[in-house]
Amino acid sequence: MTTSLHRRRVLRAGLAFGVSGAGALAATSIARAATYPTRVVNFVVPYGAGGPFDITARVVAERMSKHLGQTVVVDNRSGAGGMIGCTYVARAPADGYTLLLGGLTTHILMQGAVETMPFDPIKDFTVASLLSKMPLVMVVNNDLPVKDLRSLADLLRNNPGKYDFASAGNGTSGHILAQNFVDSIGAKAVHVPYRNSVNAYTDLRGGRIAFMVQTSGSTEMRSGVVRPLAVFSDKRSPAMPNLPTVAEAGLADRVKYNLEPWQAVMVRRGTPADVIARLNAAVTATLADPALQARFDELGFVATPATQEQGERYFQEENKRWVPIVKAMDLVGR
Repeated sequence: MTTSLHRRRVLRAGLAFGVSGAGALAATSIARAATYPTRVVNFVVPYGAGGPFDITARVVAERMSKHLGQTVVVDNRSGAGGMIGCTYVARAPADGYTLLLGGLTTHILMQGAVETMPFDPIKDFTVASLLSKMPLVMVVNNDLPVKDLRSLADLLRNNPGKYDFASAGNGTSGHILAQNFVDSIGAKAVHVPYRNSVNAYTDLRGGRIAFMVQTSGSTEMRSGVVRPLAVFSDKRSPAMPNLPTVAEAGLADRVKYNLEPWQAVMVRRGTPADVIARLNAAVTATLADPALQARFDELGFVATPATQEQGERYFQEENKRWVPIVKAMDLVGR
């Protein structure tokens, strides 16, 4: 009887501890969500200043700061096609104070373009919130003797290996779409990877590079410094409504893929769920801002608000879709 009574007391004590322990954890979670963030939040951009990722981060960070009640600082850590910045975040504490502007290029396309990655895109990261999609455009320097996408295809086929194309780095969306275009039309062209899209644009304007694939809405395209030919989307870009799609340009039968890079606020996997929920709420409120929507329209970006669960599911689906396609292109070393 004494042993049985002792066991019942221990069990009751254990249950009481379990209830109070769960309550304490819930209280801690609520308190953390209410206070986060208590200091500056670092928003890492894995590309250089002035490019589309950097512009997006600065537009978003300013408004996120208001909704979070703390300063969100943009931190450019460029190089290796975005891998340097991503690796930095992958090694940071999973506490919500080091964010990454990542997405299709950094976490999915790169898997098929490099031999090894210094982090695991799926195991090391999760999406806190989707941000935007960015239609891509084929653009050429003004001295190139072409007037549309079909004449560019003819020029490349008739001059194998003569012309170079630029990208912001191996495995970036611009690299993959341009290479897919060249392969699809049965041509040969030399890929020249740059540290970022700003430097690539400089050489495109100067005539040292023949063509590249870049996000729509850039000032260079609008000003006529370079010549846009077609947009790689199912629909025309709101930023350039007069620009035809690849299908409208007459190459739907040759060019296999339309690819729209997407951006997301990403964090280390293992970041507390309540912190992620706070970030998601701040991004959702930011994307609802009419001033931000107007700025996105100017840039040719399409805002893509979503719950954290929707964003993570989209991340996983895009990974399953694109990694096999990019690996089949055999881009390593090209």
